[in-house]
Amino acid sequence: MNINNRTIYCKDNLDVLRNIDSDCVDMIYLDPPFNKNKSFTAPIGSSAKGATFKDIFGKEDYKDEWKDEFKVEHKELYDFLETMPFYANESDVAYIAYMAIRLIECHRVLKDDGCLFYHCDDTMQHYIKIMLDIVFGRKNFINEINWQRYQSHSLKKKGFDRVTDAILYYQKTDEFQSNTLYVKRVEYRKKHFKHIEKETGRRFQHIALEKSSNYKYKGEERIVNGEVYKTDVGWIWSQQTFDERIKENPYLIYKTKNGRLRYKMYEDEWKGKPMIDLWNDIPTTKMSKKEKKGYPTQKPLVLLERLILNSTDEKDMVLDPFCGCATALIAAEKLERQWVGIDISVKAFEIVKERLSEEVEGFNGNYKQFGVFNINRPINFTTNSPILSKENSKPKKYIYVISNPNHKGYKVGIAKNVKQRLNGYQTSDPNRGFKLEFSIKTENYREVESEIHSYFSANYEWVNRDLKEIINRIKLFIKEYDK
Repeated sequence: MNINNRTIYCKDNLDVLRNIDSDCVDMIYLDPPFNKNKSFTAPIGSSAKGATFKDIFGKEDYKDEWKDEFKVEHKELYDFLETMPFYANESDVAYIAYMAIRLIECHRVLKDDGCLFYHCDDTMQHYIKIMLDIVFGRKNFINEINWQRYQSHSLKKKGFDRVTDAILYYQKTDEFQSNTLYVKRVEYRKKHFKHIEKETGRRFQHIALEKSSNYKYKGEERIVNGEVYKTDVGWIWSQQTFDERIKENPYLIYKTKNGRLRYKMYEDEWKGKPMIDLWNDIPTTKMSKKEKKGYPTQKPLVLLERLILNSTDEKDMVLDPFCGCATALIAAEKLERQWVGIDISVKAFEIVKERLSEEVEGFNGNYKQFGVFNINRPINFTTNSPILSKENSKPKKYIYVISNPNHKGYKVGIAKNVKQRLNGYQTSDPNRGFKLEFSIKTENYREVESEIHSYFSANYEWVNRDLKEIINRIKLFIKEYDK
């Protein structure tokens, strides 16, 4: 594994994901932009002051090389994206393409017994579900968790207020195993555990010993404390089990006033009710003042703790590719998991340091993790992508330069097959005016393309500079990255 615990990568998450070794992450939680067509900024005076992100997508966010990659390597995704313009707008298509190219890498870096949670709302959920079904396989869908974000909201002019988000839950393969979680609601305990055992003072509720069944038994008998009891529907326990349970606890089984047998479910032994996929007990209003950092889309810590407890064990690796105000990372630290976060903003690193010192007990002093006291707990920060292990070495692709007399400058892009890419451009041009000026293969194609576009201030991959200058700069960047 080429990623280290407690690391924040400040970089485009696609660059980082593509450089993480395969099969090394146990759980991924994504809370990406929702395609709300607006920008978010943390308020002045908050801990997250300066944090901002764009939730606006257009055709420039769907790169040509992604389309080529989908077409060659992920035909189902390609077909889905190609048909979307018939019923979706340009922004929707760009958003799904932007997320799909990243989810392909998320799927790759997950272990076979790993899982992914995708946090979204009804803006794009229907398209996201199809995308995830394609990438992960429909059979690997586990749940749609409906989280009640608000306790109440202003009334809409039509229909009903939306107070819920969806968290789409997928496993990578059938090897994944989850941990059952239970809820102990106060109102349930008050209603059902209302009896008190005289001998011990323990609270309990009645549980029937007769089966709830339409199948009729003819007077099946059980002997309890020397008395014979019969039922026409059968017993949940065998005679042997009755004897063993009574031996362990002589007060466990008792007779009601109408002569029926019941056993006691003690409150102090009750795990709770198994959790369901509707979570309405942790709205954002229950977040503590210390927890709130002013980040525009911050989620409650309890929400992330619940997801992590359900899907991981201690020491497992949790990855958040859109870590924002670091809630998933704080939850992972508190639960003694390893974690890695990625965010384009340096603010994520500042917030995670602040939150660890404030919200994780003992983090600034003698801090115990994995059963060992650990005083030196550095949080790593880097603007560089990890380096793939030898067995995960990167494939090479072409950096190409293409011209067209109807365009100013030269198009600089990435392709697995340069001839195929050129032919694709030619078919879209009646004059077939596109011409391949230069191409070179490198494993650092992504970094070099990004450097060129940034260095020359490219406009939709078009660089308005002298051809020789562009080619020389490409070669120079390749030489620097190959060192």
